[in-house]
Amino acid sequence: MPIPDLSNLQFFILGHLLNGTRTGRDLRAALAKEKHKKSRAAFYQMMSRMEENKLVNGWYEPKKIDGHIVQERHYEATGTGVTTWERTRDFLIEAALLGGRGMEGYAT
Repeated sequence: MPIPDLSNLQFFILGHLLNGTRTGRDLRAALAKEKHKKSRAAFYQMMSRMEENKLVNGWYEPKKIDGHIVQERHYEATGTGVTTWERTRDFLIEAALLGGRGMEGYAT
């Protein structure tokens, strides 16, 4: 099993998207709840890279706030994103069960 390419943050985000569509605001709140501080710009840059890698789809939807229409970003996991998350989960479970022993067979 090859070593996964997902970062911990990408794994976290995809895990939240497995249950359905989320807004960027919702995902940032989930990160904040875990005490992970990431600037808005850095967060959306990461999400853009995840879109480029076909892990997520993103789009804007209008939302009315205090009488103003704003565009809110929404995300969903793609089939590739779900498969990548599952492979990463399986790798991490196997690595934890091995306790680091016997990992020499993995690609670097």
